[in-house]
Amino acid sequence: MKICVKDAFVSQAYSKKYSLDIDEDEILPLPAYTSGVHAEITVTAKDGRVFCETEIKARFETLCS
Repeated sequence: MKICVKDAFVSQAYSKKYSLDIDEDEILPLPAYTSGVHAEITVTAKDGRVFCETEIKARFETLCS
């Protein structure tokens, strides 16, 4: 996913949220992987600086030692 932040530099109060689901076939095979990956991305800008906050969720199961 590409995110264009050009508008963030010309706005006094910029905030935009993105949601992304990554299909299982796009993820490297992992032995403990059990579901798709979901990402929530928030892009904000203040004083000419752009910030990106990302939350990624995935389910993994593994053996307990």
